[in-house]
Amino acid sequence: MCAQYELLLSLPNLLEYLGAVATNELQATYVPKPARILPQRTGIVAIQLPRQSPSATELRPMRFSLLPSWSKEPKVKFATYNARVESILEKATWRTPFSRNHCLVPMTGFFEAI
Repeated sequence: MCAQYELLLSLPNLLEYLGAVATNELQATYVPKPARILPQRTGIVAIQLPRQSPSATELRPMRFSLLPSWSKEPKVKFATYNARVESILEKATWRTPFSRNHCLVPMTGFFEAI
């Protein structure tokens, strides 16, 4: 189970590597730190921009976890940062997001729980 990851690249290097652009929010706040990104913390994701050229990719900050559409609280009472691929389409929490929403999570390392 991958519950932590790190990203140790500078923003210019990351943008060049992915051929992406950064949101203004990300440009103003991004500072590469040798720190792990934990669930419920903010990380960076790469999103394919709709209605643009196929190579248009944007980097934006997002929280590392899934907030189900039916949740009334900003943090649910069970872990939503990891799912089992064998049963992901059977779980109401994951079914729609897994089928419709995709992004790339750039990382330079990840940490497995034993």
